[in-house]
Amino acid sequence: MKEILVKTAFYSIIFCFLLLWFFTDRTIMTTDVNGYYSSMQRSYQEYFTILFTYSFGVTSIIVLTVYYIKKRKGTPDQEIYNKS
Repeated sequence: MKEILVKTAFYSIIFCFLLLWFFTDRTIMTTDVNGYYSSMQRSYQEYFTILFTYSFGVTSIIVLTVYYIKKRKGTPDQEIYNKS
């Protein structure tokens, strides 16, 4: 089960990072005191920090979901140990 969780975490963090990289915009809209909107670009450090944070969050949810599904169904290793 450990191998499945490690593989799930590895592939999901790569997939989530790439997906967020393609669909997350670097520009943000800010509002000043008078109510005027202006666009501003995030720095690369802030942009990649946001991408990594979201990727780790989504990956942790995916890994926990896979863990609970495998725990509920039972893996073949657990069935062998329970029979003896």
